[in-house]
Amino acid sequence: MIRWAILLLCTWVGMICYPGDLRGDADGAYQEKLRSINARIQEAYLNDDFAAEALGHYDRAMHNFSVHLRDQDVIFDLVESAKLYRYIRDDDGFYKARMALAGFYIEEDIFLDEALKLTAEGYQYYNEQGDEHRKAMAVTQLGRAYQRKLDYEKALIYVEEGLNASIQLEDRSMELANRLLLTRVLGNLGSVEKAIVQGDYIIQSERDSEVYQYSAEASYLMGQTLHMDARPDEAIPYLTESVLLNDRINDLAYESHYLLSKIYHEIACLSGVLVDF
Repeated sequence: MIRWAILLLCTWVGMICYPGDLRGDADGAYQEKLRSINARIQEAYLNDDFAAEALGHYDRAMHNFSVHLRDQDVIFDLVESAKLYRYIRDDDGFYKARMALAGFYIEEDIFLDEALKLTAEGYQYYNEQGDEHRKAMAVTQLGRAYQRKLDYEKALIYVEEGLNASIQLEDRSMELANRLLLTRVLGNLGSVEKAIVQGDYIIQSERDSEVYQYSAEASYLMGQTLHMDARPDEAIPYLTESVLLNDRINDLAYESHYLLSKIYHEIACLSGVLVDF
């Protein structure tokens, strides 16, 4: 009876009350997928199919996380997913959900100590299982967490370990993701020349591709780092490239335009020319 009451309440709230549904009305694809996942969760719930219910909560969390909607519900779904996986003694599912929860905390810059704890536990589990790929992902996630905590020295250790692991695994996407994070950390540490090496590697790697998964952000980071190092003339080409790439993917477009305009304005002021941006 209690399970039915909770189910009816969650279904009602999910269909009527969430502010995110206002966005969903305008985004048919998002809303349709959400309805599909909700239906899966409901069916699994009624049939006491705990594995399917756990996966449903995980999928709904990842769906909302991907579009940055219902952040509090992302946490709820991942916690619920982990509980259900633990209940059915599915360790892989349990640590998958916990690692995703830690990743969400890191992305949102909240509960970073908890994120480190969850990620370290995941790393230990994957190490014991001999899962080199997921262990490498856990190492990188530790680096991201320390970078968010502004502990750049520790971040550097883990990111470099993650980069080396990704190269050994011949995982190109993971390698470029690690190099992008390394570019950011090196910039944080003031190691500008080393940051340039990593950033240029990413940009060159994707230059002939129509997918700008990493080079768009790398270009912005390079321009930002060089600007902070008082090298505006060198920053401008990177930021110009960043504007072009990020306009296409609508990611760092505003930041790129703003920083490029700021540099031009600073140069104009130094030269005694008043420029209205």
